[in-house]
Amino acid sequence: PGKWWEDFGDPELKGLVDRALTDSLQLKQTWARLTQAEALARQAGASLEPNVNLELSASRSRRNLTAPGPAGTTTREFTSNSYSASVPVAYEVDLWGKLRSRARAAAYDAFASRDDVEAAAMTLTASVAENWFNILEQRAKQKLLRQQMMTNEAFLELVMLRFGQGESSATEVLQQRQQVQGTRAQLSLGEAREQVLVQQLAVLVGRGPGSIVTPQRDELPNLPSLPSAGLPSELLQRRPDVRAAQRRVVAADYRVGEAIANRYPSLTLSASVGYSALSLSELFDSFVWSVMGSISASLWDGGRRSAEVDRTRAVLEERLMGYGQTLLTAVLEVESSLVNEKQQEANIEELERQVQTSRQTLDIARLRYQQGLTDFLPVLTSLQALHAAEQNLLTSKRQLISHRIQLCRALGGTWTTTLEKPAKEKES
Repeated sequence: PGKWWEDFGDPELKGLVDRALTDSLQLKQTWARLTQAEALARQAGASLEPNVNLELSASRSRRNLTAPGPAGTTTREFTSNSYSASVPVAYEVDLWGKLRSRARAAAYDAFASRDDVEAAAMTLTASVAENWFNILEQRAKQKLLRQQMMTNEAFLELVMLRFGQGESSATEVLQQRQQVQGTRAQLSLGEAREQVLVQQLAVLVGRGPGSIVTPQRDELPNLPSLPSAGLPSELLQRRPDVRAAQRRVVAADYRVGEAIANRYPSLTLSASVGYSALSLSELFDSFVWSVMGSISASLWDGGRRSAEVDRTRAVLEERLMGYGQTLLTAVLEVESSLVNEKQQEANIEELERQVQTSRQTLDIARLRYQQGLTDFLPVLTSLQALHAAEQNLLTSKRQLISHRIQLCRALGGTWTTTLEKPAKEKES
């Protein structure tokens, strides 16, 4: 799937998602962690290169020399200077692949951190969309409640009219008045809930509460066409969390190799070229150089290196199990979302039939009440059933959208590969 949120055809939602991908503080944290991982990878890769330094030194020393003479022992002071300039070079020969394994492990950790950014971006877009549609649901619910309020008030007028004619009781008037008051209370709660959701949305996109304007729409969108799930192998490539888990397995495997190689002797070559003299003016007249090789091997470390091998192997085993669990979870999320969406569509069809039946029941009950064939209780019961069915239908439509969002999130996507670091991260 591409940018699935654009399939809903809502420019406001698209703008909010774009802003979140740029300004979200949560996403910026993952970018910062990626920068750290990339720096560590560069550090590990640098160990494969020689270490070249420039050393400059100057010293001045004074010594007292005592020597016997004809007139007795004499003491003389000698002052000397020493100057040197050299370029020492040190290089560890990677005989057993220790340094290569370390560098590759760090590189795969950096790749996994990049996948973490993409996974965080996918979670963020889903959260923004969920919050946005929660707001639209509240606005649609308020619109429905206002319509129900008008219906309740119309029935209240009818009951009061019949009460004035002596055809209804005071209890029926009070019951319908309670219905009006209950609807008014739901409206008030819905408005407060909408304000909270708008503030939460502002925080999601990296803004302070109050910086997001309440949408003008008061209805939920139609569900876009179902995206293709594709092959299981394609799912593995689209899901950044699966890719991250796989790359961390590879990194752990390289660290096992590093730990094993660390048990073997290491060979370091060093050389130095430069100049040394007692006088600064004669510094470049005396050329000196040296070459040295050293081998370091552990004779006894109390089992420290062996324990490190065991630890890294256990980490590899953990990462393998984690990768398998992530893979199973990814497949489960796709299948569950498909089943939930299909079931929710069937549920909506049933609720639509229930709403239609409730309206017919209310019409019959109202007609019988107006004709004096029954009291107001059947009307009140039918009215409450209709209003509950209408609200349940709205909630189910919102839940259907939520299932679609979860499906798109579970399927992953290739759009995250176009993510770019924030400007400050690029400059750094």
